Amino acid sequence: MGLRSTLANVLNSHLGTSSPLRIEIVSAEHTATTGQANLTELADTVRSELRVIEQMPVDQLPHESTWEDGGLRVVWRARRRSENEGDAPTVVEPSA
Repeated sequence: MGLRSTLANVLNSHLGTSSPLRIEIVSAEHTATTGQANLTELADTVRSELRVIEQMPVDQLPHESTWEDGGLRVVWRARRRSENEGDAPTVVEPSA
């Protein structure tokens, strides 16, 4: 399992399916050879940003955000769910 898939699983366990948005992890990379990222902080940050992004006009989506901590940098994009994604997890499982 790759880093993006691991992050998607962690985020989905914290975020569930209640958001009208879907999150796509654009990139996830280690920025230091050592370090320890706080993934709970990542999930809390994403949840907090989602509350703000959910109020944005549709023409301002997708919205891209960056989070960095403990030698890990994650770039994610939030977009509206399509009609067939109603009960899907909030974070889109990366295809690669």
